[in-house]
Amino acid sequence: MDNAALQTYGWTDLDISHDLYQVEYIPETDRTRYTLHPNAHREVLKRLLALNHKIHEEEVAKG
Repeated sequence: MDNAALQTYGWTDLDISHDLYQVEYIPETDRTRYTLHPNAHREVLKRLLALNHKIHEEEVAKG
């Protein structure tokens, strides 16, 4: 599903490297998750934020 979402956005250059990682955003007692590599996670969030800003600017320009 993650790969399909990346293809939809055209972000096929991103290596998400699924594996078991310790994530900081959940309780300390159970932080291991099968998820994106932390660097890939940050990059996806960065790209989504940039896309959000772009869409907002377009909407403001349209009035």
